[in-house]
Amino acid sequence: MKRLLTTAILVLMLLPVAARAPRGVKFIERRANHADGKPYVWFAFVIDQDANKRLKFNAVEVEGGTTPSKLYAAWSEYGQGRPVVVANAGFFNMRTLESVSLLMDEGRVEAADVRSVSRTNANGQKVDVFPIHAAFGQMPDGSYEAQWIFCQPEKDYHPYVYPFAVGNDDSLRLYSPAPPAVGQLGSYPWQVVDAVAAGPMLVKNGRDVSLESSLGESYYRTIGGKARHNRTAIGLTDDGKLVIMVVDGRGMNGSVGCTLSELAGFLMELGVVEGVNLDGGGSSAIVNWDGELVNHPSDGGKRP
Repeated sequence: MKRLLTTAILVLMLLPVAARAPRGVKFIERRANHADGKPYVWFAFVIDQDANKRLKFNAVEVEGGTTPSKLYAAWSEYGQGRPVVVANAGFFNMRTLESVSLLMDEGRVEAADVRSVSRTNANGQKVDVFPIHAAFGQMPDGSYEAQWIFCQPEKDYHPYVYPFAVGNDDSLRLYSPAPPAVGQLGSYPWQVVDAVAAGPMLVKNGRDVSLESSLGESYYRTIGGKARHNRTAIGLTDDGKLVIMVVDGRGMNGSVGCTLSELAGFLMELGVVEGVNLDGGGSSAIVNWDGELVNHPSDGGKRP
């Protein structure tokens, strides 16, 4: 039987920890109003691995339907360290629960990013589109990167880094007829250890790039970037800290949610200079070091 797999992200301590925030982990909750007066609520964990060398970042492949709460409980039973933060990660097929986003674990491609999607072009024709997507990962030296990637089939689906999401414009419905080539625009293999993809890129070089990235990554017409929804995101600050954020939405916890641009703004408030949107909506969920689900998912079943 084929295993149905999706993705999640964890920050672990390699030894058991008490039921409180470990050293190097800061939890922030923000309740405020958008400029139009509508309320929002977000939760963020800021991880400083320089302050606690026992903290470890993992991108993990899990059985389809596994929520962050279930993953926390299962991982705690392994005796290999206690989760400090667990959150949902990449996109998945709603029918099969199978991941459609890149997952790399210990340098291995466990799930390749989706190679093509179907779109209707400016002439009204159905075409195959080959999008470059945003991904976030940890490098061999422990640093983090947010990059635009495409998994190349002739290279065993290893992700190649591109300077931007080239070739497509979702707003004009103009799409490249061919996938990005190996070596095109100086692309190179991403030598990452653990990584997840989703997208679009939210913040690059300290700037909100959510709109242009949505267009190039072919998400403009699919994930409601201009509407307010629940959101999950991950980012990197200028001084190397990891930020994982979830925004409640759809009325849960009194929050209307946020647009992608507003999400980019929330990340930049915390000093994020590189940030990636992860799967949102009913999937957005985050669990703390005590196994507590700290946000209020709009899906009662807490999807993967």
